Amino acid sequence: MTDEWRLLLGYERCETTTMPLWPKDYDGALVDHRLDPYRDRAAVVSDNGEPAMQVFIQVDLERKQTAGHLWWRRWSHPREFVVLHMLMCDGVQTDSWLSDEVLGDELDDWSQGRFMWDGKPMRIDWCDATKSEALRNELGLDER
Repeated sequence: MTDEWRLLLGYERCETTTMPLWPKDYDGALVDHRLDPYRDRAAVVSDNGEPAMQVFIQVDLERKQTAGHLWWRRWSHPREFVVLHMLMCDGVQTDSWLSDEVLGDELDDWSQGRFMWDGKPMRIDWCDATKSEALRNELGLDER
């Protein structure tokens, strides 16, 4: 194939341009300022005065694939979502993502010092930055 045909067919352009399989650019993320008081914060959840678990609120970004396949993909604007990392008193560690449908109710509960667990209201007490960082390290979140 001659160089003229390669240029006409776009081969040269395809060889030097890569299409992302996953988006790397999170500029322009939709920041949810309702999450600001809870961003990277730890809390102790108590049931009738007895500690039941510790939680760490991690705010992360996601983009959804809106079209395309293989290397020709289109992505949505990035948006924030919440991951709850929970460390139970018996040492069991688990996590859960909060959907947009329940986030508003959760934020209302948290602002009133309440944490709903398995349909049961519990008390939530927020930790300072030092204790939050200690729980983050204990959960190993920086190692992931």
